[in-house]
Amino acid sequence: MRSLLRGPKELTSARLSLLGLLFVVIISFSLRGRQDTSTTPVQRRAVRRDAGGALAPSPAVSISSNSSSSSSLLRRQDYSCDASRPCSNGACCGGGGFCGYGPTYCGAGCVSNCDAVAECGQYASPAGKTCPLNTCCSEFGFCGTTTDFCTGNCQSNCVLHPPPPAGSPKNKALNRVIGYYESWSYRSSCNKKAPSDMPLSELTHLYYAFAFIEPVTFKLTTMDAQTPEELFKLTVDTKRYNPGLKVYIAIGGWTHNDPGPYQTVFSDAASTEANRQKFADNVLKFVNLWGFDGIDIDWEYPGADDRGGTPADTENFVLLMKTLRQTFNASPRKLGITFTIPSSFWYLRWFDMPGLLKYADWANLMSYDLHGTWDANNPIGAIAQGHTNLTEIKLAAELLWRVNVKPEQVAIGFGFYGRSFELASSSCTTPGCAFKGGAKPGPCSKTSGVLMYYEIQAILDQVPGLTPVHDEDAAVKYIVWDNTQWVSYDDADTFDAKVAWANAIGFGGSLIWAVDTDDDKFSAMSGLMGHEVAHVDLAQRATVESQISIARSLQGENGQDCVVLKDQACKAASDLRCFNGETLVGWDRDGCSNDQEGKPICCPSSTAPRKCMWRGSGGDCNGQCHPGEATIALSSWGGKGAGFDGESGTGQCNRGAKALCCEAGDWKNIVGACRWTGCGDDCDGSKETEVSSVGDCSLLRSRGRKRTNCCKVSKAPPKSLTCDHNSCFFNPAACVVGEDEYGNRPTKRDTMLWADLEERGNRDFKWLTNPSALLIASRALGYPDPAGYMRRLRQNLAGLARRWFDMRSRACGDPSLRQTDFPNLDTAPAGGQVEHVVPLAFVLGRFPAVANHGRHWRPVPRSSRNPVPDGPPTRTPAINEAFWRDVWRNPNALPESFGPIRQPDQYVNEQIGSNSNPTAFTMLRDAVNGQKGRFEVFNSPMEIRRFERTVDRGVGGNETAVEEWLDTLRETVAAFQYLNDPLVVTVQDDSVARVYQALQRIEQVIPAAEGLSAHWNEAYPHYFRQVSEFTRTYMADRIRYVRNAYASDGSPFREYVLAEIKRIEDQIPNMKYAFED
Repeated sequence: MRSLLRGPKELTSARLSLLGLLFVVIISFSLRGRQDTSTTPVQRRAVRRDAGGALAPSPAVSISSNSSSSSSLLRRQDYSCDASRPCSNGACCGGGGFCGYGPTYCGAGCVSNCDAVAECGQYASPAGKTCPLNTCCSEFGFCGTTTDFCTGNCQSNCVLHPPPPAGSPKNKALNRVIGYYESWSYRSSCNKKAPSDMPLSELTHLYYAFAFIEPVTFKLTTMDAQTPEELFKLTVDTKRYNPGLKVYIAIGGWTHNDPGPYQTVFSDAASTEANRQKFADNVLKFVNLWGFDGIDIDWEYPGADDRGGTPADTENFVLLMKTLRQTFNASPRKLGITFTIPSSFWYLRWFDMPGLLKYADWANLMSYDLHGTWDANNPIGAIAQGHTNLTEIKLAAELLWRVNVKPEQVAIGFGFYGRSFELASSSCTTPGCAFKGGAKPGPCSKTSGVLMYYEIQAILDQVPGLTPVHDEDAAVKYIVWDNTQWVSYDDADTFDAKVAWANAIGFGGSLIWAVDTDDDKFSAMSGLMGHEVAHVDLAQRATVESQISIARSLQGENGQDCVVLKDQACKAASDLRCFNGETLVGWDRDGCSNDQEGKPICCPSSTAPRKCMWRGSGGDCNGQCHPGEATIALSSWGGKGAGFDGESGTGQCNRGAKALCCEAGDWKNIVGACRWTGCGDDCDGSKETEVSSVGDCSLLRSRGRKRTNCCKVSKAPPKSLTCDHNSCFFNPAACVVGEDEYGNRPTKRDTMLWADLEERGNRDFKWLTNPSALLIASRALGYPDPAGYMRRLRQNLAGLARRWFDMRSRACGDPSLRQTDFPNLDTAPAGGQVEHVVPLAFVLGRFPAVANHGRHWRPVPRSSRNPVPDGPPTRTPAINEAFWRDVWRNPNALPESFGPIRQPDQYVNEQIGSNSNPTAFTMLRDAVNGQKGRFEVFNSPMEIRRFERTVDRGVGGNETAVEEWLDTLRETVAAFQYLNDPLVVTVQDDSVARVYQALQRIEQVIPAAEGLSAHWNEAYPHYFRQVSEFTRTYMADRIRYVRNAYASDGSPFREYVLAEIKRIEDQIPNMKYAFED
């Protein structure tokens, strides 16, 4: 277990008053709870910083706690000086022996530091300088936020309590719930938590904490050698149990900037344009390799000299975020960027919040760890105070309002742990009482001064007579046990108060440090969310998913695509109706005031389930469907009456939920004996049915990962039609070398298969310019054939994928594509083709045409007689025809520094793969590759008239014809499974980014090329969104034709065909590129 402990962050504000020659300094230290790199938690050192730099002609300084329940305290600090004892904060020591700025202190009679300048105002440098974060500049040149700074003769930004900027929607604080997962908890000896142990159903985002940045290379790596790399994948795998979950990688953390090899890495990575791009490229490769959905930059802290920062960090951090955003935007996949911020002025002042939020999605405010044992070494003194305090959180948020950060741009932080003290006396136990150190270590956290939430709950359970004290103004609770042991913490009451305030202000979300420190009952999470939170039963969820897959393959009547129409107004249950083509299977009261009113539950009529009823009763409900039933919906209310049955009425559950359960066709025949298989293993065909195999075996090596993919059935499902061939058998021309010269159709060299060629390429991709209709022909670079690919594998060339993508199932309705080991490295597998993940036809033909014409392609097949884009105009201005005529194919257009390839079109081609860059390729089954090549240029996987003729022959009893058209459909689905495999996504994203960077380099040396990279960023996602839409439409239209053709009985294959096309149809919504939302 690693420590949550940190050093204090700042002196929030200083107060200056001339009355009575007293200085009043209000000091608030905020602390970020994160990790420590040691196996055993270690107290972080205290760090003192004086934000106000307050000076006074009197040694008396009054310090008051910000907690409403803390007593007012007096602490003396010497602000006098002389020639041998300069001012402690570097101010001028005046002749009168006191510290200050301006002529009175720095002029005649000054005895030390006489060149000092004020923080702000008339005596600052430059004169009139304002304060960081637009805080108030006092009459005497100090920055702060209290009345002594912001009233009277305040010099600038004189607003005492700025309101939050208007416009943020209210009641959204729990719409985004971010849980940080401490990676070191995975190897804890006493409280081991895996990512799958987290409250996955409640989180919208799961953040893995942390990845470190390697010095010099700026590559991401684990925090230490003890953290296994596979934990990255295990964390991303949690999306299997909550499809809406986004998983981010948090980079940095407190200990990243501890003294040592990593301390200056953030500063170094941000310091130059080259370093920023290097870091961004490495981050993109990392998130795509493991499948993360975004990053959280946790730099603690830029600019702060005690944390290894430099003054240049403020500007450079913004430039780093800009580079990250541009690099992510150049990738087809939508990736998120967030960053963490402290609640303390001392560290927050180094953040250019408006600048950073131009490129980040939101900021995560660490509004916890405001106090701890480190206070003993700071002006506030050794007094016990809550580590979280709503009053101080409100003041911290005002620092953001001062720079016009909207509440919706910020997630507020909650801590699932407490700060603990050993009090100096058992007779004084309230906030503000003295402490002499940290409380006794917890049995598992083993760190004095901090207790995890599960340890606090154990104390409450095991120590008799404990009565928590609720500080309602500060919105925190504390307990005292063993006379002097004291800890503050949050629970349902205090979470509720903080959430209510956050909702009223308009915060855009919540973050939790850390979800793995909750107890096994999820007490903290339940308190935060306002309802009981339960574990996700992973085995049950996996089994249910498997059973659903089988049930769909058996009869397709299991409630898929059913919807509760919650947006409709409450109506009498007897009056509820569904849209045309849908069937009403039940209703849900859903909070309607009348117990016989509700919302309809509608299912597609073609697959609507039968015999539905709500299960679950009593206060806890706990609705569970019976064997042979499918769960259609869950609700706290349910709907009994108007012809629909239920085990209870429509009263609301106190806890848990009711389940709408419907008979699931032949699902009742499932025994429920699902098993886990290794990567690439098959089910026992005589006893088991195979379910989806997509997911866990997608990396270059399996790492021993398993997945559910086989379940026994007591009654065998209807036998699938067998497809013993693929489309290459029925149409050999479909599998010949690539596209024609316009990227539209296969060539007619039927005997020249891809597998027969060693030197690939030497194909021209042609298009016509605007306005002169000049013919531009770019010749593709050569690239390896399968034999050449295998030869490079035998040479152990780094970066080559060592598995290939094959369709192994012969079930006509099964489009499953798998990564498969090469049988041996001596011979290429039969039917394997080396494949450009990013198609040549787009890079050399379609893209340059868009950039020249300033128009996108429409999603229709292109005739070789008119290869011209005529779709909507581009945002980026068109690039003049002269560039394409004189420069694009000029073999010496680029300077020698570009290397051996100095011709722009070939230099771009090199980025997506060639003989000299073979790592951009994969090997794919020929039939699937053929379908991919066709739909990528808006050609039908099978020409429509041929498809319809083939279907018609199948209706008449020709089984071979049925196999032929089914092959077309399942191979097309398989192509999109391939395109969404994490390995392929990584190769694709890397290639797309390399092209973007190549175009930028070309722009830097050829002025006429300006706009190339902007066109690429615009054209690539626009084009391939159209590709996926075109293909989905083709599939839906062809399946509709098949259904109509088999509408009447009589065909010998009708039952089987309708079952197979349903299995394929279920996959159509997933036929998208990874970058599409």
